[in-house]
Formats: sequence, structure tokens, C-alpha cells
Amino acid sequence: MGYDFFYPGRIGYVCGAGVGAVLCYLIIRIFTHIRPRR
Repeated sequence: MGYDFFYPGRIGYVCGAGVGAVLCYLIIRIFTHIRPRR
């Protein structure tokens, strides 16, 4: 939604997918660090 306004077309989709992938990667990495400690 918001990405199309700044980067129309596929560029906005790629940027949005990239941001989502980075967030997922960080969340997974945090969970993997928390699990061994418990």
C-alpha cells in the first residue's frame, strides 16, 4: 500500500518483500537465541 506511493510497480513490491524478509530473519534469529538459554 504505502510502498506503491514512493516506489510504483515492481520496485515497491521488491522493497516491501525485502523489508518483510529482514524482519522475519531478525525475529527468527532472536527466537533461536532465546530458546537455548531457557
